[in-house]
Amino acid sequence: MTMLEKLVQQYPNAIVTQKPTEDQLQHFLWYQESSSNEMIGLPKSEITTNEANLIGLFLNKIIPVASSTHAAMKWDQYLFGDSNEMPLPDQSIFRFISFQLSQSNHYQEIVEPLHFVFSDDAVIVFRDATNGYVIELKSENSLTKEELASAAQALETDIDVKIQFFIGAFRSFGQQTKAELLQELKWFNESRNWTNRQTVITAEEIFPIVVLNHLSSIEKSFLFSKIFEAFQADPELSHVIRTYVENLSNASSTAKILYLHRNSLQYRLDKFSERTNIDLKSVHGSMYAYLACLEWEIKKAENVR
Repeated sequence: MTMLEKLVQQYPNAIVTQKPTEDQLQHFLWYQESSSNEMIGLPKSEITTNEANLIGLFLNKIIPVASSTHAAMKWDQYLFGDSNEMPLPDQSIFRFISFQLSQSNHYQEIVEPLHFVFSDDAVIVFRDATNGYVIELKSENSLTKEELASAAQALETDIDVKIQFFIGAFRSFGQQTKAELLQELKWFNESRNWTNRQTVITAEEIFPIVVLNHLSSIEKSFLFSKIFEAFQADPELSHVIRTYVENLSNASSTAKILYLHRNSLQYRLDKFSERTNIDLKSVHGSMYAYLACLEWEIKKAENVR
């Protein structure tokens, strides 16, 4: 039984939905699981402050906001409501860019600056006070990953707002469009806790996290136990290996990033390969080690929380 199902049992008047109504926004407290697009609303009249704080330890507390434009409302109805009407003309090429703010009290500060980041024909939709998405048509003015990263840095510098973007793929409308967009949003929700050091991420960058989320704890233990022994012996080794793989197994650039002498780096890489029997210079070996690094960092983060 999921956490949402348990809460529905505890609070029979709770509401599980992807798009609350205006009335529901006012009279319910809203929470969401990281891996789900659905939200649960608990009646404010039936929940104590202590209960609300306790639930907030297990679920993300969110502050829903009303869609501000007609275009935003049409997109929300298409993605999370009952509408099957595509809010764009046929043959349009577009992409879905999700975003998350670090704090809900930054919502009012960023609404106007965010419109300056994207072109005039882009539709910006806030799902709540920290999360939203942008529908961007493909054009010569479409932002590159580097341009979006620069915009995120400017927002943090100018108005002290941290924001993370997930760039989806450009696509045309088809029968599976809604499912594909919701899948991209689900991937972003599942991975953002482990990619928070990046301001802009793409589907190929979160793919390893998606893979890990589909492995059982038994499978992970079987696959990674020997690698984890090496990480336990050398607490910094997972960061070293991850950086090495992310830099295309280039020892010189990795040593420079880690402020290590190249010989020291090579010694640690060789010891890792000797202990685990993994060839870090092969595609399969480097990917195997990389997944282990991510899982190790996830486990460490969970222990801290």
